[in-house]
Amino acid sequence: MGRRKGWLVYDSSVVRWINILYLASLVTPLSGCSLLDSQEARQTALKEGLQAAEARGRAPSLSALDLNQSAVLISLMNRPIGPQLMGLGPLVFELEARFELTAEGETQVKIEDTIRLKLDDEERFFLEHGTTSSALEERARIDGRRCWWVDGQYFVGRLHGPATQVPTNGDEQNACLQSGLDPLRGLLALIGADITPNATGRDRSSDRVVHTVRLSLEEPEDGADADIDFSEPVPKTYPMDPKETRSEAIWGPRVLLSHSHLKVVEFEGDLSLDETTGIPLGADIKGRLSLEKDGKNALLDIAITLVVQENGESISPPETDRQFTPRQRIFADRAHLLGQKTLPGKGKKRAVLPTPGDAPKLALGPDGRLVAVPKGQDQGAKSDAPKLVPGPNGLAQAAAEPKDAHRGQEQ
Repeated sequence: MGRRKGWLVYDSSVVRWINILYLASLVTPLSGCSLLDSQEARQTALKEGLQAAEARGRAPSLSALDLNQSAVLISLMNRPIGPQLMGLGPLVFELEARFELTAEGETQVKIEDTIRLKLDDEERFFLEHGTTSSALEERARIDGRRCWWVDGQYFVGRLHGPATQVPTNGDEQNACLQSGLDPLRGLLALIGADITPNATGRDRSSDRVVHTVRLSLEEPEDGADADIDFSEPVPKTYPMDPKETRSEAIWGPRVLLSHSHLKVVEFEGDLSLDETTGIPLGADIKGRLSLEKDGKNALLDIAITLVVQENGESISPPETDRQFTPRQRIFADRAHLLGQKTLPGKGKKRAVLPTPGDAPKLALGPDGRLVAVPKGQDQGAKSDAPKLVPGPNGLAQAAAEPKDAHRGQEQ
């Protein structure tokens, strides 16, 4: 009996200690200190994760890149630079690009781009892009565009004339901003695989470090023919099954055939790049490209210069009271008022396309003008329309209704 009792005492003590340990394991995580430590750990992990993601998305410094590789140069020219341009500070970019296409000694097309991009220290910018083009020695055509970004307001306009304030849906302002360097960046991205970059050094200009790169055409092999090689002719159209140029998208985009068949004949120049962002801060290049199409050999001469200076002026918005107003969508408004279904779009509702019969039927009114027939009215409305008869002035007018008709309606 005593042994039985002792066993019971021992068993109850064990259960008591198990319960104490179980409650301690539950209470400890619920204490203020442990909660605080756990919350701080999660915040620290989240902060470190965000910093790591930002570091992965941030472009590496040029000092960590091999500027002697063509692939690095192409990557720098294809990289979006809109937000980075705004952070460069007060600068003025002046770019001039000249393209002249000749075939059999005659000028076919001539294009001159003049771009002026101004940035201030408040992340505002103004871009003016003028283009002078002519074809087959015809009269030159001058066109262009302008855009402003001032204190969160976006303005666009032609080269001459008033500007219009437009809302931004996405990063339209960044697209316009970085387009100021497209003639230079687009060319180097296109033919970068055919030229040889050679890093020549780094200089400190004001508060930034600039890397200089010498661009040249790869030296021809010994005994190579010095004559211009026009490579294979450019086909007039795409083949029925262009495997090498097929895009994953249904409707494209596809590389232009002339771009894919261009061959660099001559090229030389110097390029300056900002160490932090890789944005061009100076350029002076000349080149010649060749292609063959429709039995003609053509040469494309290129000359691009880029000069960057400090800007001491602030940028102000254009003097204009024009604002963009969306065009009225009568079918969308009618569908909304009638409670009809609409197709979902990107972030907003998009009305279904009109179908035959959606437009109201028209009938000739008493004054001889067309009026809309109310929906649901039968075709008898056609008989209600007055007849047209020649008037005194020779123009058609509504004929007078017979008096018997009014008398019958009154009865």
